[in-house]
Amino acid sequence: MIERAAGSKRRRYFRSRTMPALDRKSYQILLSDLQAAVFCQEMVGESDDRALGRRFHSIHETFLRNVDRSRAGLFAAVDRTVLLDLVRRWMRLYLHALDEARARFPRGDDAPDLVLAGTNWSERLDASFEALDRLDVPSRYAEFWAERSLRDPEVLASYDARYAMVGTPGYIAIDELYRAGELAIVDGFSNAIPAFDLVRLGADVVVACRARGWRILRFGDHARDLLARAQVSVRGDGFE
Repeated sequence: MIERAAGSKRRRYFRSRTMPALDRKSYQILLSDLQAAVFCQEMVGESDDRALGRRFHSIHETFLRNVDRSRAGLFAAVDRTVLLDLVRRWMRLYLHALDEARARFPRGDDAPDLVLAGTNWSERLDASFEALDRLDVPSRYAEFWAERSLRDPEVLASYDARYAMVGTPGYIAIDELYRAGELAIVDGFSNAIPAFDLVRLGADVVVACRARGWRILRFGDHARDLLARAQVSVRGDGFE
């Protein structure tokens, strides 16, 4: 059950938020995203490679169990130094995107908290209900880069540009399109494609998605127009 704390008395009592109940998969994904955010917050400054490696492998297995997936040996062929560098950059990117959500939806005295599985995640992450309700965006944004960097040098090299896009008008506008249900483009695991990758698809989005094995579930005229303008902004022409 998801609850929200009641404003300035958040430490005294909770009340249920009026919202659709999550199905099991959505619940487990949200819980994993929250756990990942806490992990990043706690471990981003960890300089001990062995300690970081142990904690990462442990929590990664937890994430996979949460969503009923198994990827045995996923990192077996990855050089340990390379993997830990990816993990550290993944943490920084995740927290950077979470900071953007915190700034857009601040946790003031009257801002509700998110409580899930008996934990007040707003207190643990110092983020409002609204910011954490959108946690799939920071999570996916960082996860997409990290996972594909293992096999695609171009994705690996895109880190600085991805970091810089967070909080830009194009980033926020695409987030709002997803949130409003006007845009839905997903990969083979039904995970949403991040804004950074959408604005680099080129003029023919349908052909580009098909070539990558991505599925277009919703892509109306408004989404087409906004994405086209966001693509222009990538070339430095501005975005309004």
